[in-house]
Amino acid sequence: MILCRRIIPIVNEYAFLEIIRALKKVGYPDKKIADTKSFLIDLEVLGLIRIVRVHEVRDLAMDIIRKLNLYAPDSLVLAIALLRKTNLVTEDNHILKKKVTEYAHRRGIKILTLDGIGMVIPS
Repeated sequence: MILCRRIIPIVNEYAFLEIIRALKKVGYPDKKIADTKSFLIDLEVLGLIRIVRVHEVRDLAMDIIRKLNLYAPDSLVLAIALLRKTNLVTEDNHILKKKVTEYAHRRGIKILTLDGIGMVIPS
């Protein structure tokens, strides 16, 4: 769906660091990690993914941490969805907690899992 431009993900700049760290943590070879890094940068350059700078959502993210006790990266993800008024797709258990989904819902944002994305994006 991304490569066909049916959806354009919006992520914070920290997400690329998280992806590379996750690959390193599970033992991916350095060559595959370097290839992934190039791929991520290509997605951004080609406009297939939009990057939001942390400072753009920092204030709201800090409020979310205070209100919902989320980790900083999770609060950034939710803050982007709220500021951009867009649904959030995640498999993160912290963001899928009832208090978080209700908080988002009260602000007009749906939090979906990958399985639920088909409910909002027609095939």
